Amino acid sequence: MTNKPADPLDHVRRPDLPWRAATFTECGRPLADVKSYIERDELIERLRKDGQARTAYTVCMTCWQTARRWKTFAEDPVQAIHREVYGYRVGEEEQLRVELRGLAALADKYREEFDEFVQGMGQTARFERRRNRRAV
Repeated sequence: MTNKPADPLDHVRRPDLPWRAATFTECGRPLADVKSYIERDELIERLRKDGQARTAYTVCMTCWQTARRWKTFAEDPVQAIHREVYGYRVGEEEQLRVELRGLAALADKYREEFDEFVQGMGQTARFERRRNRRAV
């Protein structure tokens, strides 16, 4: 009987920022350097379907733990940006600097629309908080 090498583990793709598609896994490897990767929702489905013990044999544990620790931009924009600022890989810092300057320039160019959008989002957040307090 010969020992067969284990199938490579699936990695989990880091979530996109709204203005940039992710090119890394949750464990920090470039997508081009891994044999296979899955999305976060696929990880969640695999955990639901197969359980933690079986999933541990098929998914990179660093990716899995990192995905559990960090929220996506849709879930919490502040935490997603925090990750980009403090968890960047060498060479990514300048890219984020350029992107943030680009976002600021767009906000400045379209100031009225930006201000209206932010004001509307603020009102929506206040309504949500009130509704949640009443529900408790």
